[in-house]
Amino acid sequence: MSKCLPVEAVSKDPAGVLVYLIYVDEAGNTGTRLDDVQQPIHVVVGLPVPDSQWRGIEAAVSALVIDRIPEPDRPSFEFHAHELHSGKGYFRGWLPTIRQDIGMQLLAILSRFSLKLIWGACHKPTLANNYRYPMHPHDLAFLLVAERCERFLTGTGEGHLGMFIADRNAEVQGMIRTSLRQYRSEGIPLGLSRERLDHIIEDIHFQSSQASYFLQLADFCAYYIKRSLVSGNCDDPRAQSVSQLVYDGKMLP
Repeated sequence: MSKCLPVEAVSKDPAGVLVYLIYVDEAGNTGTRLDDVQQPIHVVVGLPVPDSQWRGIEAAVSALVIDRIPEPDRPSFEFHAHELHSGKGYFRGWLPTIRQDIGMQLLAILSRFSLKLIWGACHKPTLANNYRYPMHPHDLAFLLVAERCERFLTGTGEGHLGMFIADRNAEVQGMIRTSLRQYRSEGIPLGLSRERLDHIIEDIHFQSSQASYFLQLADFCAYYIKRSLVSGNCDDPRAQSVSQLVYDGKMLP
């Protein structure tokens, strides 16, 4: 089994400011199709990672991969939540107990480093029924995540900063890049206050999830948040563990 790595002390720059890399991934994506009965909810998850914890978390996940994945497979290996949960794809033929144990070890890393999750979700059938020209589900869910990430960053009262890093997705990249720029300049277009994203810096950056353990962790959490929202319960121990990491979340409409 993988050895537990010590949590690094959270360091700050001389101004007392941390920079959080906020990794973003989704689950339940059917694009603009809002009538898929198998995927009624679209979820976007943000995983804020303090810059000072980045190396320690990467080392912990890397140790898990070395411990559980055969060496020839490691260069191209990627944790896909659906495959790990259902025993499909790379994990076809793996015993359920082994797959569940790997999932719980991933979640234990998040817990050990005191990471939090922020999610936004869209109930697609209700969106279709309530609006003649509905927002794209991903755009709406990301809006909710951006709003709550701003509140997360200001919640400590120390003015920490955050930068979004998302999985590459040609369908939504241009849309959410444009949306984020609008939110930063004009505020979140919900309610009367138009809450501003004063602590989100830079443009949103996109990269392959295969190259980022952190995007894979965000994918893993998004999968179980979506399952919990769809089923209305958290009987699965992995879903229960994910729920304990949530800082804030909201579903619309």
